[in-house]
Amino acid sequence: MLALQRSAGNAAVVSMMRSLAAEQATDQQTRDNQPPDQTVQRQSALGGSGGCSTRCGGIPGECPSSFCCPFPTGTATLIREQLRAPFLAAIASQVRVSVVPVWATWFNGGSGVQDFSGSFGSDFATDPTTADVSIGLAAALPGQVDAGRLHALAAGTPSGATVSLRSALPPAHFTSTTARLEAPGPLLMDFDTIGTAPGNLAGGVGKTQTSCRVGATPSPQDDARALTDVRAALVRNADGSVTVTPTFTFRVLDTVDLCPGNCGSSLGVINEQLATVPMSRLEASGVSGDVPFRVEFSGPIQAPFVVPPPAPPVPINIVLSASALFDFGSDRLKPGAEAALLAQLGDRPAHADLTQPFAVEGHTDSKGSTEFNQGLSERRAAAVAAVLERRFPNLAGHMAPIGFGENRPIAPNQNADGSDDPAGRAQNRRVELRFSAPPP
Repeated sequence: MLALQRSAGNAAVVSMMRSLAAEQATDQQTRDNQPPDQTVQRQSALGGSGGCSTRCGGIPGECPSSFCCPFPTGTATLIREQLRAPFLAAIASQVRVSVVPVWATWFNGGSGVQDFSGSFGSDFATDPTTADVSIGLAAALPGQVDAGRLHALAAGTPSGATVSLRSALPPAHFTSTTARLEAPGPLLMDFDTIGTAPGNLAGGVGKTQTSCRVGATPSPQDDARALTDVRAALVRNADGSVTVTPTFTFRVLDTVDLCPGNCGSSLGVINEQLATVPMSRLEASGVSGDVPFRVEFSGPIQAPFVVPPPAPPVPINIVLSASALFDFGSDRLKPGAEAALLAQLGDRPAHADLTQPFAVEGHTDSKGSTEFNQGLSERRAAAVAAVLERRFPNLAGHMAPIGFGENRPIAPNQNADGSDDPAGRAQNRRVELRFSAPPP
């Protein structure tokens, strides 16, 4: 919301405000002496329950009763013209000239939603609040990044290039961080620095704009803060580590307005309420109005951190019993074989290190001719590879199915006396998968 009081430091404005404040006090005394029904009737446009309210339900305790209450009928336009020039001059001298057109729009009755990204994006990007929030987010980022996914990003990007880290962050990262930008705490994005454009145009996070519609042009949006992206320069180091230099991108929705809002302090060298109260009454009278806006910007570049090199992949050898997958002598998968295959594999193929070979080996026992067994082992390896490629798309084009027939037994096909060894032959009828994956 607006911190209008931060703008009124001009002596001429203060002098004029003091004169207006005396008139305001007289008007308030008259107002207080009116029958209750007349007072309520004059204030009904604010939507409050029998009183003038910035929040359509109660005046902030530190504010005088006239805050956000209309001026007497027929006087608001004249008072606005008296305030316009000296007040805009004060803003130009105490804040910056660039915000003056925004306040001129507010004086003239408000506007629809404006995009301030081009005109004030750099102001928000360099504001102390943005700097503090960015530092807080950067401190937590190393523990939130998935190291494996970040290394994959770095591998597919020229060293030193800037990329979005969205794919290396948890799915709920942006939603949860956005909530923290709007909640009380160290990451609250409250632009409260006096004399800055963000402090003058935005301020804290209010959620009553759409429910408390006050002014010539009520704002259609509540205040909001959002983290929209995390980008980083990724530098691949000789030892396999990656240096990450992050930047955070934000979106701010806010409204230049007085009601609903806060009237500021009545204490100090300059009584802030000498400015905020009459300005709020212009808005409440319907002659001035809201200027809602959005601004998107990136905060300052943060200190780099290093993601260590990934642990070397470990070899994995999975032996699949052909008896569970195929009928004897067949290369067609049995009903239920695919489900059994996937149950044994789990998700390990999805994490395979595809810089290393992914072998699918078929083996048979010694029953039948050497030629038949060789062909059978090749066809069984190909059948298993087809299932893997369909279920694990990352493996497409990376597998090398091969058959060894009866040439690599892992158990005897016959007993010592030359008789058949069915148990040994069953072990030899198999499909083996050999690949590498990151350690668990």
